Amino acid sequence: MRRRTLLMHLTPYYAPADNHAGGGNQAPSFCPNCGHPVSPNDTFCQNCGYNLMAGNQGPAQSATPSRRQQQQQQQPATPQPPRRPRQPWTKKQKLQWGGIGLAVLIVLLLGVWGGHHYSRTATLDRAVKSIKTGKKMTPNFSSRSSALKLTNAKLLPLNHYYRKHSKALSTLKDQLLTRGSSHDGTLTYRQTGRHFLFDEFTIEVQQVRK
Repeated sequence: MRRRTLLMHLTPYYAPADNHAGGGNQAPSFCPNCGHPVSPNDTFCQNCGYNLMAGNQGPAQSATPSRRQQQQQQQPATPQPPRRPRQPWTKKQKLQWGGIGLAVLIVLLLGVWGGHHYSRTATLDRAVKSIKTGKKMTPNFSSRSSALKLTNAKLLPLNHYYRKHSKALSTLKDQLLTRGSSHDGTLTYRQTGRHFLFDEFTIEVQQVRK
Protein backbone atom coordinates (compact mmCIF):
# COMPACT_ATOMS: atom_id res chain seq x y z
CA MET A 1 0.00 0.00 0.00
CA ARG A 2 2.82 2.31 0.83
CA ARG A 3 4.54 1.44 -2.43
CA ARG A 4 1.42 2.30 -4.47
CA THR A 5 1.12 5.63 -2.67
CA LEU A 6 4.78 6.45 -3.42
CA LEU A 7 4.34 5.67 -7.13
CA MET A 8 1.35 7.93 -7.30
CA HIS A 9 3.38 10.80 -5.86
CA LEU A 10 6.17 10.18 -8.43
CA THR A 11 3.77 10.15 -11.43
CA PRO A 12 4.27 13.50 -13.33
CA TYR A 13 1.29 15.65 -14.19
CA TYR A 14 1.56 17.58 -17.45
CA ALA A 15 -0.11 20.89 -18.07
CA PRO A 16 -2.08 21.18 -21.28
CA ALA A 17 -0.14 22.53 -24.23
CA ASP A 18 -0.82 25.94 -25.68
CA ASN A 19 -2.29 24.47 -28.83
CA HIS A 20 -4.70 22.26 -26.87
CA ALA A 21 -7.88 23.23 -25.20
CA GLY A 22 -7.31 24.92 -21.88
CA GLY A 23 -3.69 25.80 -22.71
CA GLY A 24 -4.21 29.47 -23.53
CA ASN A 25 -1.67 31.83 -25.02
CA GLN A 26 0.67 32.31 -22.08
CA ALA A 27 4.23 33.59 -21.97
CA PRO A 28 7.00 31.18 -20.84
CA SER A 29 7.91 30.96 -17.13
CA PHE A 30 11.51 31.85 -17.78
CA CYS A 31 13.07 34.36 -20.15
CA PRO A 32 14.57 32.43 -23.07
CA ASN A 33 17.28 35.10 -23.34
CA CYS A 34 18.62 35.41 -19.77
CA GLY A 35 16.68 32.71 -17.85
CA HIS A 36 15.16 35.16 -15.39
CA PRO A 37 11.73 34.14 -14.05
CA VAL A 38 8.88 35.98 -15.71
CA SER A 39 5.18 36.22 -15.15
CA PRO A 40 2.75 34.71 -17.69
CA ASN A 41 1.28 38.18 -18.21
CA ASP A 42 4.65 39.85 -18.91
CA THR A 43 5.36 40.93 -22.47
CA PHE A 44 9.01 41.94 -21.87
CA CYS A 45 11.59 40.48 -19.50
CA GLN A 46 12.07 42.80 -16.55
CA ASN A 47 15.72 41.75 -16.31
CA CYS A 48 17.02 42.06 -19.90
CA GLY A 49 14.04 43.59 -21.74
CA TYR A 50 13.66 40.66 -24.13
CA ASN A 51 10.36 40.56 -26.03
CA LEU A 52 8.74 37.41 -24.70
CA MET A 53 6.25 37.35 -27.56
CA ALA A 54 8.92 37.51 -30.26
CA GLY A 55 9.05 33.72 -30.52
CA ASN A 56 5.41 33.61 -31.60
CA GLN A 57 5.93 36.13 -34.41
CA GLY A 58 7.86 35.97 -37.66
CA PRO A 59 11.10 37.88 -38.20
CA ALA A 60 10.33 41.55 -37.83
CA GLN A 61 11.09 43.69 -40.85
CA SER A 62 12.48 47.10 -40.28
CA ALA A 63 9.86 49.68 -41.06
CA THR A 64 12.52 52.42 -41.25
CA PRO A 65 13.64 52.95 -44.88
CA SER A 66 17.35 52.80 -45.63
CA ARG A 67 19.41 55.90 -46.20
CA ARG A 68 19.60 55.25 -49.91
CA GLN A 69 15.83 54.89 -50.12
CA GLN A 70 15.40 58.14 -48.19
CA GLN A 71 17.71 59.94 -50.60
CA GLN A 72 15.84 58.53 -53.57
CA GLN A 73 12.54 59.65 -52.05
CA GLN A 74 13.88 63.13 -51.27
CA GLN A 75 15.35 63.69 -54.74
CA PRO A 76 12.60 64.48 -57.22
CA ALA A 77 12.88 62.79 -60.56
CA THR A 78 14.24 65.14 -63.22
CA PRO A 79 11.76 65.30 -66.06
CA GLN A 80 13.34 64.53 -69.42
CA PRO A 81 12.47 67.06 -72.10
CA PRO A 82 10.67 65.50 -75.03
CA ARG A 83 12.78 64.99 -78.12
CA ARG A 84 11.89 67.26 -80.94
CA PRO A 85 11.47 65.52 -84.27
CA ARG A 86 14.22 66.26 -86.78
CA GLN A 87 13.05 68.90 -89.19
CA PRO A 88 13.90 68.45 -92.88
CA TRP A 89 16.16 71.07 -94.44
CA THR A 90 14.51 73.95 -96.15
CA LYS A 91 15.42 74.96 -99.69
CA LYS A 92 17.36 77.94 -98.34
CA GLN A 93 19.41 75.77 -96.01
CA LYS A 94 20.18 73.34 -98.82
CA LEU A 95 21.40 76.19 -101.02
CA GLN A 96 23.53 77.64 -98.22
CA TRP A 97 25.23 74.35 -97.35
CA GLY A 98 25.56 73.49 -101.01
CA GLY A 99 27.33 76.83 -101.61
CA ILE A 100 29.64 76.23 -98.65
CA GLY A 101 30.51 72.75 -99.89
CA LEU A 102 31.17 74.07 -103.40
CA ALA A 103 33.42 76.83 -102.05
CA VAL A 104 35.42 74.33 -99.99
CA LEU A 105 35.80 72.08 -103.04
CA ILE A 106 37.01 75.00 -105.19
CA VAL A 107 39.57 76.01 -102.56
CA LEU A 108 40.89 72.43 -102.38
CA LEU A 109 41.13 72.18 -106.16
CA LEU A 110 42.92 75.53 -106.39
CA GLY A 111 45.32 74.44 -103.69
CA VAL A 112 46.17 71.23 -105.55
CA TRP A 113 46.48 73.04 -108.88
CA GLY A 114 48.53 75.92 -107.43
CA GLY A 115 50.84 73.56 -105.56
CA HIS A 116 51.67 71.86 -108.84
CA HIS A 117 51.66 74.93 -111.14
CA TYR A 118 53.98 76.99 -108.93
CA SER A 119 56.23 74.14 -107.89
CA ARG A 120 59.98 74.42 -108.45
CA THR A 121 60.04 71.86 -111.25
CA ALA A 122 56.96 73.12 -113.11
CA THR A 123 58.19 76.73 -113.00
CA LEU A 124 61.58 75.71 -114.42
CA ASP A 125 59.86 73.79 -117.22
CA ARG A 126 57.98 76.95 -118.25
CA ALA A 127 61.18 79.02 -118.07
CA VAL A 128 63.07 76.59 -120.29
CA LYS A 129 60.17 76.56 -122.76
CA SER A 130 60.20 80.38 -122.92
CA ILE A 131 63.95 80.31 -123.64
CA LYS A 132 63.37 77.86 -126.46
CA THR A 133 60.51 79.84 -128.04
CA GLY A 134 61.71 83.35 -127.15
CA LYS A 135 58.20 84.32 -125.95
CA LYS A 136 57.12 85.55 -122.52
CA MET A 137 60.64 85.28 -121.13
CA THR A 138 60.45 88.26 -118.76
CA PRO A 139 58.11 86.71 -116.09
CA ASN A 140 60.52 83.79 -115.61
CA PHE A 141 63.67 85.90 -115.11
CA SER A 142 64.85 88.41 -112.51
CA SER A 143 67.97 90.38 -111.59
CA ARG A 144 69.38 91.73 -108.36
CA SER A 145 71.11 94.59 -110.16
CA SER A 146 69.00 97.72 -110.41
CA ALA A 147 71.08 98.77 -113.44
CA LEU A 148 70.06 95.66 -115.34
CA LYS A 149 66.44 96.06 -116.33
CA LEU A 150 65.30 92.86 -117.95
CA THR A 151 63.17 93.06 -121.06
CA ASN A 152 62.26 90.50 -123.64
CA ALA A 153 64.67 92.16 -126.08
CA LYS A 154 67.60 91.87 -123.64
CA LEU A 155 66.82 88.20 -123.03
CA LEU A 156 66.61 87.29 -126.71
CA PRO A 157 70.36 86.44 -126.88
CA LEU A 158 69.60 83.51 -124.58
CA ASN A 159 66.97 82.35 -127.05
CA HIS A 160 69.34 82.70 -129.98
CA TYR A 161 72.13 80.78 -128.29
CA TYR A 162 70.17 77.89 -126.80
CA ARG A 163 67.95 77.53 -129.86
CA LYS A 164 71.09 76.61 -131.75
CA HIS A 165 72.42 74.45 -128.93
CA SER A 166 69.48 72.34 -127.74
CA LYS A 167 71.75 69.95 -125.81
CA ALA A 168 73.23 72.89 -123.93
CA LEU A 169 69.70 73.97 -122.96
CA SER A 170 68.97 70.48 -121.61
CA THR A 171 72.23 70.57 -119.65
CA LEU A 172 71.36 74.03 -118.29
CA LYS A 173 68.00 72.75 -117.10
CA ASP A 174 69.64 69.87 -115.21
CA GLN A 175 72.19 72.23 -113.63
CA LEU A 176 69.55 74.69 -112.46
CA LEU A 177 67.36 71.92 -111.06
CA THR A 178 70.11 70.02 -109.24
CA ARG A 179 72.78 72.64 -108.42
CA GLY A 180 70.63 75.77 -108.55
CA SER A 181 72.99 77.59 -110.94
CA SER A 182 74.66 77.22 -114.31
CA HIS A 183 78.27 76.01 -114.55
CA ASP A 184 79.55 79.56 -115.29
CA GLY A 185 77.42 81.18 -112.55
CA THR A 186 75.63 83.60 -114.86
CA LEU A 187 72.20 82.06 -114.21
CA THR A 188 70.82 81.12 -110.78
CA TYR A 189 67.54 79.41 -110.11
CA ARG A 190 66.05 80.21 -106.70
CA GLN A 191 63.00 81.36 -104.81
CA THR A 192 62.57 85.12 -105.17
CA GLY A 193 59.20 85.68 -103.49
CA ARG A 194 55.69 84.34 -103.09
CA HIS A 195 52.73 84.23 -105.43
CA PHE A 196 49.60 84.24 -103.26
CA LEU A 197 50.11 81.21 -100.98
CA PHE A 198 52.79 79.59 -103.13
CA ASP A 199 56.53 80.04 -103.54
CA GLU A 200 57.68 81.93 -106.61
CA PHE A 201 60.82 80.77 -108.44
CA THR A 202 62.72 82.68 -111.12
CA ILE A 203 65.99 82.43 -113.01
CA GLU A 204 68.21 85.21 -111.73
CA VAL A 205 70.44 86.70 -114.44
CA GLN A 206 73.93 87.93 -113.66
CA GLN A 207 75.04 88.50 -117.22
CA VAL A 208 73.26 88.22 -120.56
CA ARG A 209 74.93 86.31 -123.34
CA LYS A 210 75.58 88.06 -126.64
